[in-house]
Amino acid sequence: MSRVEVSAKADADERPYQRFVKAMELFDAERPALAPQSNLRFHLDAKRRSARVDALKLTLTGTTVRAPVALTPEHFFTVERNELALREDATVRSNRKEDSFNWSVDVRTPGLAANTRRLGDLRLQCRVELLAANLGRRIFSPLYYAQTAAGADPCTFRNLTILAMGDEPIFTVTLVDGARRQVLPVSSLYGGSLPAWVKALAGDWPGRDRVYELPLWDASWPHDTLVELEPMRAAPAAVTEAEPPPAAEALQSVTRADLARWLIEGQTSATVLQGVFGSPEVVQFANGDASWVFRSETGSGKLLSLIPIVGTLLKPERTLKELHVLVGADGTVRQYRLEEMVLRL
Repeated sequence: MSRVEVSAKADADERPYQRFVKAMELFDAERPALAPQSNLRFHLDAKRRSARVDALKLTLTGTTVRAPVALTPEHFFTVERNELALREDATVRSNRKEDSFNWSVDVRTPGLAANTRRLGDLRLQCRVELLAANLGRRIFSPLYYAQTAAGADPCTFRNLTILAMGDEPIFTVTLVDGARRQVLPVSSLYGGSLPAWVKALAGDWPGRDRVYELPLWDASWPHDTLVELEPMRAAPAAVTEAEPPPAAEALQSVTRADLARWLIEGQTSATVLQGVFGSPEVVQFANGDASWVFRSETGSGKLLSLIPIVGTLLKPERTLKELHVLVGADGTVRQYRLEEMVLRL
């Protein structure tokens, strides 16, 4: 198969250079308050599994300007300021066809542990993308533009889905601020809050198992909050003797100790879980693995969440208990986690 190389501007996947400059300007202005030690980069992520990423190249291209843009093996890059490129309405152009990649902003503080992000970095990342770069070419409602024109911060809009990407497939997201820890519900993973029609249209897009979202709007979590991304992992190979599973059980009454007696990673069949807890919510990944979630919810917030205005005013609590299971392509349980969390609307 021949490599797809694109040079004609009309066919290339590219973004205006001016957007990158605006991103750098906003980053420089807001970095001291939100992420004082962070660095700004940009990222390319294939939109389709068929997209060719070998020999991928980026070039700053104007009427006379031609300058290569260095890409890391993970497809991160930075852009230098160039006044001539601005005057020539230059673009950062790939050698691939239009709509081959998702282009995004990446803000990170160096020195953090692997699979750990900082909340202030991600708040700044959101603001740079939405208010300056718009590399994702989002289209918003007239209300959104009216609100942002009036000075509202779109990254605090609770009804706006802002997705971030992990560096590897994610199983659990936990916010950590000193002794305070909060595991986020599984609906925060894999584009769970996207409208059903969007998920149906997108299917299993590349990188879906790395997608997560955060409560950027929740000011009770300071900018120095750490975001721990527990990766998906292979199940242990050792065989463990397990008790027979119960015939059926209510998730609300189950404890971790109960599960540990009969639910064995790398050994228990996922069909056993269905026999015990019923039908799960399933997200299927292209590699054959799947995310299964069993839920039990109590509290006044469960009912009031159906009444948006009342729920927003009263901010009732709801208790959510989730059993999240990573099911391998062979049908066995690779990884699981039982969590009970108190959430506010």
